[in-house]
Amino acid sequence: MIDLKKIGFLLGLVFFFKACQPHYAPKKPECLLSIDSLSQSISDFYILKAGKKLDRKTYQQLGLPLRDYLFLMYGIDEQSLEDNINYYCYLPKGREALFKAVEIRLQSKIEVLNENIEKYQIQKEVDSLNENLNTTN
Repeated sequence: MIDLKKIGFLLGLVFFFKACQPHYAPKKPECLLSIDSLSQSISDFYILKAGKKLDRKTYQQLGLPLRDYLFLMYGIDEQSLEDNINYYCYLPKGREALFKAVEIRLQSKIEVLNENIEKYQIQKEVDSLNENLNTTN
């Protein structure tokens, strides 16, 4: 008869040794991007993704291959981007520097957008006031 304690012990041993296998660092990519370039490309991909979510209909109507354009602009392909991200994320200081650079870059773009929105709203109010003045004259 099979003893359940022995089976449980053997399964636990298998899981223990499987979990303790060494984790190998990813190889340094052939086309290693600097943290600045990588953070710039990641930021652009985040912005592209957000833009597609905001106005999917216009994006589909235009049929622009913006994603492909970004890969072309940075001179990388999807696998190279993934390899670069994995390489920097494996290194604790690299991961921290990369995430911080992306955060700073996205925050600065948000600030610029907010300034532009504010200018646009002020301009709309000025135009509305001018229009009201013109119609009363």
